[in-house]
This record gives sequence, structure tokens and C-alpha cells, in this order.
Amino acid sequence: MRKLICVTMCVLILLSAFSCIFISGAEGFTTPIIKIGDNTANTKSGAGEFETDPIPFEGAEDISSATVNGVKAKYYTGKKITQNVSVVLGGKTLKENNEYSVSYKNNVKVGTAVLTISGEGKCYGVITKKFLINLSKPKVKVTNGTYSIKLSWAKVPGAKQYGVYQYNTKTGEYKGIATTSSTSYLIKNKAAGTSYYFLVRAINGNNKSPCTTADNVKALTLCKAPGVKAAVSGKTVVLKITKPIGAKYFRVYKYNASTKKYTTLVSKTTATSVKLASQPKGTNYYLVRAFNANNAGSAFTTKNLTKAIVK
Repeated sequence: MRKLICVTMCVLILLSAFSCIFISGAEGFTTPIIKIGDNTANTKSGAGEFETDPIPFEGAEDISSATVNGVKAKYYTGKKITQNVSVVLGGKTLKENNEYSVSYKNNVKVGTAVLTISGEGKCYGVITKKFLINLSKPKVKVTNGTYSIKLSWAKVPGAKQYGVYQYNTKTGEYKGIATTSSTSYLIKNKAAGTSYYFLVRAINGNNKSPCTTADNVKALTLCKAPGVKAAVSGKTVVLKITKPIGAKYFRVYKYNASTKKYTTLVSKTTATSVKLASQPKGTNYYLVRAFNANNAGSAFTTKNLTKAIVK
């Protein structure tokens, strides 16, 4: 009789335990959650359910401490951005889609993307890496004038605007001078024969293309047209030149009023006094241009001609 009572009690206890596992839907009721792999059990409020972790079998390798190579910042293209990564564990390079897989999140738009490496096969564990998707750096072309500088560039994918900055070589600081949606910008009121440094950055909201001083572009304005006076002695004409700022050398031309063409008399000289012998009788017209360090000559019109009358 005692044995029958004991068996009956054991059955009742087992039935009670199983009913705790499978009863669901009662508000506030706690169901046991069996966590396989470490021989422990946790509980979770809500409907009855089981939660399982991967079972590290003999020989399995945890990749969470592996070294991930090849993750770097990328430039926006409008398409999904991926990385060419390698995963090294204990000196061994793992095989993708065999020992690990790669997935991405937020890898299209400019900003921070997330790369997740998950163990597969005999490997388990997860590694998460972040990388930036940046706007590309504008490639800037400089067109120098005498008192102005034009910056132009190709449209950068994803850019809404462009910031134009001037760089101060003495202080190492940038000063914003314009924000434009155009792909060019004209900077006015600059000194002739002078060097300037500029930077253009692509902008999309709070995101700007990365930059260093290596991305600065140098502008060198043209020299002013030099002042020239002519002195005549017999058939010799002497041109006296006032050297403008930034001039490295001069070139002397003769102008033919009939054909309206220029002929080079002296291709390159640093002298500020140029003697021209055996000049023809009558009215002669001369042009002197100043060239800067970029070998760019000063702008000119017929108003810059110097007249000399040989008798």
C-alpha cells in the first residue's frame, strides 16, 4: 500500500512539473526556459517557449576573438558597399561561407555601416565591425585670372552641396568662404601674382567628404601687365620695364598694326631694360608680358602696347 502511495505521489509531481512547462497565456505566468549547452535553466515571462544556444561540440572554434583584416572606409556609390575581408584565428585564415559568413546593415547611404561576421560549420560566435561610407573628394580644377580664381569640379555622387574653403598657410586654418549647389565657384578680388590655397568638400546633411591638407589646390593669379616705357636712340629702342608682383621673367613681342599679329622678339628675359637694335623707321608697337612661376603670362589687349617712333 505504501509503495502505491509513493508511486502515485511521484506521478502527481511529474504531471505538475510538465503542466508548468506547457501552460501558456496566463498573465504574469513564468515558464521555464531550457538553455541547452551549459546544463542550466533560466526563466522568461510570457508564453511558453524554448530558447536554445549553439552547442559548442568537441573541436568547435569560437571566432569572436579572431582578427578581421580589410575593413576600411569606403566612398558612396549609391549601391550596396561591401568589404573584402579576411578572418584570421590562431594564425589560420578562415574560409568564407565555410567557416564564417558576412552580412551588412546600413551599407548604402552615407554614414556608418555595420559588418557582421558569424561563425559557420565548426566555428561559432559573432564579430561586429563598423566602417564609414564617405562622400568622394571633389577633383578640383583651377583657372587663374589676374584678380580672380575659378574653381570647378565634377559632380560628386550623393552630394547636395559643396563647401569652398580658403587655407591659411601661416595659421594652418581653413576659412569657409562659400556653400554652393553648383559645380564651380568664382573667387573675386584677389591680388595679382599671388598664391592662394583652397579646399572643396562635398556635403550631404551633416556628412562631408574627408580631407587633409593634401587635398588643397594651389591657385596662382596672373601677374599684372608690366609697366613699359620706350626710349629711342637712332634705330635702337630701349624698353624699360616695371616688374610686377610675382613676375619671374618677361617676353617681348612686336605688334603689326596691319595684320594685327604679334611676333616674338625676346622669348625670355629677367632684365628690366631690354635693348632692341635696328628697328625700322616709323611707328613701332611693342608688348611686354610678365610670366609667373606657373609659366602663365599676364593678360593683355592692344591697350597694353607701347609705342616707339623711330626717325
